Amino acid sequence: MGLELRALFCVSSTRLREYTRVTIPTHVYFGGADPHIPSQNWIANTPARHTVFQGAAHNFYNSDNIKYRNIIASDVTDFQIRCGTA
Repeated sequence: MGLELRALFCVSSTRLREYTRVTIPTHVYFGGADPHIPSQNWIANTPARHTVFQGAAHNFYNSDNIKYRNIIASDVTDFQIRCGTA
């Protein structure tokens, strides 16, 4: 038993590769140059949505370039609007 989630957004959560699809909307983000990124098969078949930032390392979210954070924030906002929670 735990917290009930309406959606799950995961950033560089490479350990997710050990899990199968969950029953809530899920969007995962990975750096394409992350040596521990899940397989292409996992990415294509497990999360509901995914974004792979080509050439980005595992810690792309720490980058001074706010491009990645803006993309993720926009995706979360879009989800909230679609679900009526914004």
